[in-house]
Amino acid sequence: MGFPEWPRAFQADARWLADRAQGGFVREVLSHFIYLTDRLVGPVRLTGSAYVLRVTADGE
Repeated sequence: MGFPEWPRAFQADARWLADRAQGGFVREVLSHFIYLTDRLVGPVRLTGSAYVLRVTADGE
């Protein structure tokens, strides 16, 4: 899941959205997705997970 531009134009003043150290995309989007999923389908259970860190040329 992603957007062509992040942060989006209307979020440009909220610099913390761009930085991984402050939670960025996950802090802004994932919490809403989890909340909505819980409201629509009820509690879910995590049965496995994986973490993939993509580092760009500028280190972000």
